[in-house]
Amino acid sequence: MLGPLDEYPVHQVPQPIAWPGSSDRNFYDRSYFNAHDRTGDIFLITGLGVYPNLGVIDAYRQVKETMPDVQLALVGSMASDDPEGWDFFNSTIAHADGDTDIHILNNFNNVGAIEVNAFQSHADVLIQKSTREGFGLTVSEAIWKARPFVGGNVGGIPLQIEDGVTGFLVSSVDECAQRTIEFLRDPELGRTLGRRGKEHVRQHFLTPRYLRDYLKIFNELSES
Repeated sequence: MLGPLDEYPVHQVPQPIAWPGSSDRNFYDRSYFNAHDRTGDIFLITGLGVYPNLGVIDAYRQVKETMPDVQLALVGSMASDDPEGWDFFNSTIAHADGDTDIHILNNFNNVGAIEVNAFQSHADVLIQKSTREGFGLTVSEAIWKARPFVGGNVGGIPLQIEDGVTGFLVSSVDECAQRTIEFLRDPELGRTLGRRGKEHVRQHFLTPRYLRDYLKIFNELSES
């Protein structure tokens, strides 16, 4: 008999299913469905695996099949006292597998704020495909540069990106690759969404807006 849980994969850790149980890119949540007829002559087994850690490199490889000249720059900042961060860093290098068109750059090889700004300002597409995320200030920093943006549909990213209006929100590697190709094939689309994204940041996330909100609060308190 089918029940509501038959539509969901079995999570392998006690955290909510939106929280990947491991940083291992081969980690997956699984779902099995078995069926048979009353005689037992026919038996069906189906399986589904959800891989939450397949990410930007996997999307890049799909894009490269269509556009062989594409390159990927993974630019970030590493904390010297974050051992888990180094695990992610090393697994990323391993997954890149020596691809000379994948450039992994961070503050330990002289890539700082100026260089990050340059990458954000000149990239054909900016991607932040997080599996979990808070407000993620890096999202607003990126779209402030008026560049095409593709982000994971998780956490605080949808608070900053209106899907199809100021950028694209994606939930899978396939979607990420498809949206990236869409931007690369249609630069005018990227410019249009990029300009809207910059205006969205201007209206909602810059200091003058916060100042205006505080002044409004102070004014309301003084009148009460």
